[in-house]
Amino acid sequence: MITFQLFIHEVNEDVVARGLKDILLELNQDYVDSLILALDKNFTNKEVETVWKQAENEKNLGRANLIGIADLTEEKLIYLCEWSSIVPDIHQENELQKTQTLFRTHHPEHEPFVRHFRS
Repeated sequence: MITFQLFIHEVNEDVVARGLKDILLELNQDYVDSLILALDKNFTNKEVETVWKQAENEKNLGRANLIGIADLTEEKLIYLCEWSSIVPDIHQENELQKTQTLFRTHHPEHEPFVRHFRS
């Protein structure tokens, strides 16, 4: 299982594609199991939207099976889930020594199912 966390400090039109393609070439892989975006805490909602749409595209292209976000404020996470066509499969929060990850899986037969894991 390959999980790749992409740290993004500056937004441009292909920051996610470039970062993911670089690591895929380095690892000689066609896809990652999980792509987690770690965004600068000062990003605006518009910047989060720009970057997330790129992550959705990578999932649609099959280069990432799961896409997620790290350390997003609750307000920005709610905003993201309201407009995105693909909600984050993973939401990772890092606090000192504690990590909490939220997985959201959609099943066609019922509402979204949410589990919390702590490590």
